[in-house]
Amino acid sequence: MDPEQQQQTGARGGVDALRGQIKNVKNLARSWAGNNVPEWVAPKGNLASLGLIFATLIAFIITALGFALVVYLAVTDQSLLKPFLPNDDGGYNDPKKTFWRMPAFIQITQYNITIEPDAVAGTFSGYSEITFQLTQASGQVPLNLAKSTVITGAVLVTVNGSEVPATQWSRRRDSYDLQIIDFPFRIPITADSEFLVLKVSYRGALSSDMRGIYRSSFKDDAGETRNLVATNMVPTDARYVFPCIDDPARKAPVLLSVIVPTAANTYVLANTPLTDTVDLPATGNGTVARTRYNFKKSPAMPTYTIAFAVLPSYQVSQRTYVSSLNGGGSVPVSIYTRPGQKAFAEFALNTTVLALDAIERALQYPFPADIGKIDLVAIPDFAPGAIENWGLIITRETALLVDSSTFPSMTARQGVAATIVHKLAQQWFGNLVTQDWWNSLWLTEGVATFWEYQIMDQIYPTWRYARNFIAQEQQKSMAYDALDTVRPVVYNVSSPSEIAELYYPVTSAKSANILRMLLSVSTSESMYSTFRSYLELFKRSKASSDQFWNVLVEELRPSGDVTQSMLKAAAPQWLNAAGFPVVSVITKANGELELTQNRFLLSGTETPSVNGGAPVAPVNLSAPMAAPVAAPVQQRWFLPISYRISGVSQSSQVVLTSDKPTQTIRISQGQFVKLNLNNNGYYRVRYSDAMFTSIAQAMRSELSSPRTLRVFSDSDRAGFLNDALVLSSANYPTPLLQYGLVFDALQMLRNEDSYAAWAGALEGLNQLADLLQDEPCFGNFAYFMNSLVQPALDRIGWGPVQKQMSADWTTCNASVLTADDMTEDPDNEMLRNMLLQVAVEYDETIEATGNSTVLKLRQLWKCYTDASNTGFVLPGSLQQAVFSAQASTGDTRSWNAVLNRYRTAQNAQERLRLLRALASAKRSHMLKTLLQMTLNATEIRPQDRAIAIAAVAANPYGGRKVAWDFVRENWLTLSRASTGVGAIIQAATSHFSSEMYLRDVDNFFSAPSARVAVDNAKDLIRRNTAWLAKYSNTVCNILTTQYP
Repeated sequence: MDPEQQQQTGARGGVDALRGQIKNVKNLARSWAGNNVPEWVAPKGNLASLGLIFATLIAFIITALGFALVVYLAVTDQSLLKPFLPNDDGGYNDPKKTFWRMPAFIQITQYNITIEPDAVAGTFSGYSEITFQLTQASGQVPLNLAKSTVITGAVLVTVNGSEVPATQWSRRRDSYDLQIIDFPFRIPITADSEFLVLKVSYRGALSSDMRGIYRSSFKDDAGETRNLVATNMVPTDARYVFPCIDDPARKAPVLLSVIVPTAANTYVLANTPLTDTVDLPATGNGTVARTRYNFKKSPAMPTYTIAFAVLPSYQVSQRTYVSSLNGGGSVPVSIYTRPGQKAFAEFALNTTVLALDAIERALQYPFPADIGKIDLVAIPDFAPGAIENWGLIITRETALLVDSSTFPSMTARQGVAATIVHKLAQQWFGNLVTQDWWNSLWLTEGVATFWEYQIMDQIYPTWRYARNFIAQEQQKSMAYDALDTVRPVVYNVSSPSEIAELYYPVTSAKSANILRMLLSVSTSESMYSTFRSYLELFKRSKASSDQFWNVLVEELRPSGDVTQSMLKAAAPQWLNAAGFPVVSVITKANGELELTQNRFLLSGTETPSVNGGAPVAPVNLSAPMAAPVAAPVQQRWFLPISYRISGVSQSSQVVLTSDKPTQTIRISQGQFVKLNLNNNGYYRVRYSDAMFTSIAQAMRSELSSPRTLRVFSDSDRAGFLNDALVLSSANYPTPLLQYGLVFDALQMLRNEDSYAAWAGALEGLNQLADLLQDEPCFGNFAYFMNSLVQPALDRIGWGPVQKQMSADWTTCNASVLTADDMTEDPDNEMLRNMLLQVAVEYDETIEATGNSTVLKLRQLWKCYTDASNTGFVLPGSLQQAVFSAQASTGDTRSWNAVLNRYRTAQNAQERLRLLRALASAKRSHMLKTLLQMTLNATEIRPQDRAIAIAAVAANPYGGRKVAWDFVRENWLTLSRASTGVGAIIQAATSHFSSEMYLRDVDNFFSAPSARVAVDNAKDLIRRNTAWLAKYSNTVCNILTTQYP
C-alpha cells in the first residue's frame, strides 16, 4: 500500500469510527430535548419532533467536525492516533499487534539533560536537548515520557540552526500504557544525515513509589530529618525522569547536569566523574543559592542505567583499584553511607576491589576508562535489591552494609558480596554489551548470575559458595519451571508491566543453570573464552540471544560425546521452550539401564505434542513470539548426563538429544548408578524404588566418614533429596516415587553436616509443611522435623556464643568474644543458623515451655537486651533464631519487646531480622498489627512491605488467612507500588489449597497488571488442591504411625 492509499485508508477508518457514535449522540440529544425543553417553547405534542430535529442538528455538527479533523490529520501526517507502519526492527505502536517497539526511523545520538530536584517540595524540573537523526520523513517526533511528567515547552532546532516551536504535544492512548508523547511541528522533518536537536523543558513530582526519580529520608546524627534524591530507572522508568526512547538497544551518550541548593556536606553523584561545579543565584522569590554539578559525558548507554543521586550528610569510604591488565588504569572505588554507617562499609569496599580484579582477569577486559570510577550508594529506601547503573551502583542498605563489630553472619556477608559481584559483572554484561530487547534480558541477569558463582569462589574460596547454587538458583528456578503456566527464558514482551514481569527466577536462574550445565561439558578456559569473544564482538553495542549463542557454538570446546551441532540445536530447546525434563532410569530385562526423558510437570498433565513428538525446530531467538506457549510434554532437550556406577571411581557421560532420545548404561548385578553428578544438569532423576533405596543407604552410610573420603558430594545429596520430595509430590496418575521411601531417605539428615544438602532438602520439606498446615497430622510433621533437626544441632553445637553462657544457660558471664573465637567453619555457622530457625518454627508450644533449644534461644534474648550485660555479643548468625524465638512465645509483652527493638534498631540487617521475627507470632492479632504497619512508611519502609506479607503468609498459625484478608482489603494501596506487586500476589496466595480459594483468587485478580504472578499462583493452588486429594492421607498415615 503506497502512502496516499494509507492516508485514505486512515481517513476512511476515522470516519467509520465516528459514524458509529452518531446514533448514540442522537439518542442522547433527543433524550435531553424531550426532558428539558419547556412547554412554552413547543407544545407537548411536538416535543418528540423537536427532540429529533435538535438531535439531528447536534449529530451533524459533531460528524462534520470529526470528519474534518480526521481528514486533516491523515493528510498532514499530524495524527496523534494513527499507528506507525512496521519499522525495520520489527516494532509497532498499534496495541492490537502482538509485539511493539519504538520506531527505528528516529536515532538519538546524545542526551543533554539538566535536572533540578527539590527534595523539600517533592518536585523536579528538567531541560533536555536531544540530538537525533531521521532515516525517513516524519511530521512528528515520538518519545517515551510518563504521564506524571508535564511538558512546559518544546522547540526543534533544524539543520540550518533555526528554531521551530512544537505546535502541540499530546499523549497517545493505548492499551499497553506505553507512555508515548508526540511532538508535531508545522514543517515536515525530512530524512537527513545531519543532526537535529529537540529542546524540551518539563516538570514533575518526585515519585512516591521509588521509581524514576524519588525522595527518601533518614535521621542524621542530630536527629534531624534529611531528604535525599535517588533514581531507579529499571527497567522502563527513565521516561519518568526525561523524554527519551526507553529501549535498551537505543543507547546514546549522556551529558548530565544536576542543580541543587548549595549546601555543605552534600554529595551529588552520577554515572561519570564530576567535571566542575557552577554557583547559581536563587531564582524568583527564593533565597537559597544553588549549585550546578556538571558531569563528564558518558559513553553510549541504555536509558535504564542512567542514574544520579543527591546525598546530604552522607559519608564516603574510598580506595583505588589498580588494574593488572595491559591497558587498564586506576579506578577509584567509593562507598557512600548515611551518618553513623561508615564503619559498615569496609567489607563492601574490600569485596569490590577483589571482585574488580577477579572479573578483569577472567574476562581479560579492563573496566571502561570513560566511566572511570565505581560508586556504590546505600539508600534507606530502594525498591529492588540493587541496580547496576554504569559507574553508580545503588543498593538497599541491607545489600551493601555489614556491621563487623557484631560478628555478622556468614549469610549476611555472602549476600552482600554476591550482590556486589553480580552488579559488577553487569558493568560488562548489560552495560558494555546490552541486550537488544527485553526478551533477551537473560544476557544480563542470567549471565551475571553465572559469573556471580564463578567470581565468589575465586575471591572467597573458603566459603565454598558455589555449593549454594543448587538451593539458591536451581531449585528456585525449577519450582516455577515445573508449572503449566511458566514462560520460557525468551518470550515476547511489549508493555512496561510485561517487561517488569521478566524479573523472576526463570529469566535469571534458569539461564544461569543452562550456562552451568554447558560449563560441565567443557573447560573453564573454553567457557571464559566464549564470553571474551562475545564482549569483543559486541562491546559498546547491543546483542541478541541468537548472536550470543552463535559465539558460544563457535568458541566452546565441548568434551565427551557433545558436539557443536548439539550445542547449536540446544538454543531453542532450552531458551524458547518452557520447562525441563525428568530422566527416568528404567531397568531392562537384560539388566541394562535405559535412560529416557520427558517434560516434568507438577500437575502431571499430559499435553499432546503439536508436532507428534518431533523435536522443536530451531528458531531465531530474537524474533518475537506470538504468545508464550509452554513446550509440549514430548519436547526433547539436549541433555548431557554425567553418572557414576557404584564401585567405579571414574565418572562417565552419555548425551540425550532430539535425534537420540534414549541411551543405555550397562551395570553388573548388585550395582547402582547415580546420575547428574554435582547436579550440574538442569533436570530431575527418577530411579526405580530399589535403586533409589540403594543410593539413599549409600549416602547415609558414608556421612560418618571424613568429607575427603566420601563418594557423593554435598550437591549430590542436596539434589537427590530435593528430587525425591518433588517427584513424590507430582500429580501423575501413578506416583513417580513412594512417600514411604522418601521419609526413609530423609533420615540421613540426622547425620548431615552440609549446609548445601540441608538447604536442598528444606526446599521440599517447606513445601510439604505448607500443604499439611491445615491437616490434623501437622503436629506429627512438626515432631518429625524436630527429630531430624535436633540430632544435627547436637552434633554441631552452639559455637562461640556458648563461651558467654553459664553451664546451665541460666546466666550470661562476662566473657568477651574475639575475632579468633568466630573463625569457625562457614558451613557449621550457616547450618546452625538455618537449623535453629527450623527448631523455632516447629516448636509446638505457645507458652515459654518449649524444647530446650528454644528456651536457650530465649535466654540469649534476655542476655542481649539486658543493659547490664555490656560485654555480651549476640553473633549475627544467631540473631534471626533468637528474635523469632522471642516473638513466637504467644505472649504480648514478649512480642512487643521485639517490636520496640525493631523500632529503635539502627543496623539495617538487624531491623530486617526483627521484622521477619515479628511475623513468627502465634497470635493472629499480632500478625494483623504487623501488616497494618506496612501501610505506614515511618514504621515499615515500602521496600520491605512484600517481605513482611510473605513472612506472615508463611506462618503456619493462621498466617495465610491474615495475609490474604489484608491484601484484599488494601489492594488499591498495595497495587500502586512500582515493584513487589508480583511478589505480594505470590506470597499471599501460593499457600492456598482449595477450589474455594482458587475461585477467590481468580475473581479478585480479574484484570491484574502482574499477570505472570497471578497465573503462577493459580497454577500452584490447583497443584496444592490436587496434592491434598491424592497424597494427604498417605503422608498423614506415615506421620501418625511413625511420629505419634
